[in-house]
Parts: sequence; C-alpha cells; structure tokens
Amino acid sequence: MAALKISIATETSATLRDEIEKLTPEHWAEFADNQDIPLDIDWDTYMRMHGNGRLLVTTARRNAELVGYQLLTATRHLHRDVLLISDAVTFIRPDTEARWLVLMRMLQHTVTDGRRRGATEFRFRVKTAHDYGRLLERIGGEPTEVTYLIPKRKQNVPVS
Repeated sequence: MAALKISIATETSATLRDEIEKLTPEHWAEFADNQDIPLDIDWDTYMRMHGNGRLLVTTARRNAELVGYQLLTATRHLHRDVLLISDAVTFIRPDTEARWLVLMRMLQHTVTDGRRRGATEFRFRVKTAHDYGRLLERIGGEPTEVTYLIPKRKQNVPVS
C-alpha cells in the first residue's frame, strides 16, 4: 500500500479563511442538522478568536490543496482552572483517500498540539450519523455525555 500523501498541520495563514470558506457548502450539505436554515457563518467572531489565539486550526492537505480542517476553541474551563480545547467543526472531503485515517491523524495532531499549548482537557462532539467515537477512544477519549438538538422545525411540539 502506498504511503498516504496528506500532511497534517496547525495553521494560522491569513488565506486560510478563504480556503475553508470554499469547502463550507460541501461541509454543510453533508453534516448540517438543520438544512432548512441557511448557512450563516460568523466569520468576524472566528477571526477575532483566531487573532487572540483562542481559535486553533488543524488542516489536512494533499499537496497544497486543503482537503480537511478542524476548527477548535481554546478556553479556560468555566468550572475548573484548566485549558480546555473543544472542537467547533471538523470536515474532511468525502473524496479524500483513507478519510478515516486522515481524521485519526488530525485528532492525534490536535491533541499533541493542544498539550504543547498547555491544554489538559479536550472535548469533541460526535454526530450520530458520522460517529468517530472509536477513533477518539483509541487516543484516550471517553464518552461522557450526550447532546440533544431541538431543531426549529420541532419547536412547536407541545410540551406535556
């Protein structure tokens, strides 16, 4: 089997937003829970967080082409004095060779880079339709909670 020619890195490039923005429609189409609500990314907030070091970006590139990204926040935990890194979004193009292996390498890179920055806890949200919990377990993750979404289309359901 040939070596996977995808590089994984933490990036801070000023052009990164443009590259990620080109992939967001494909990302939205595959992962969005609320397709009926238009995509409206708050890029200003992302850029502010990026500028003050609270947004981490892990990328996957085939040659120079961006094929995957993970946006993560770095914040002090609200209840304990620890640096917590949490994923905001993770996407790898579906046509990427060995997509699950690329995701595993991105997760490993994120944790290694986060530890280098002083993080002691990491939180990853995993969609039930795209469950990569087993990969997280392989790098020490433990399932700790379940998140429920009440989408706009169900907010008129009577509460009994």
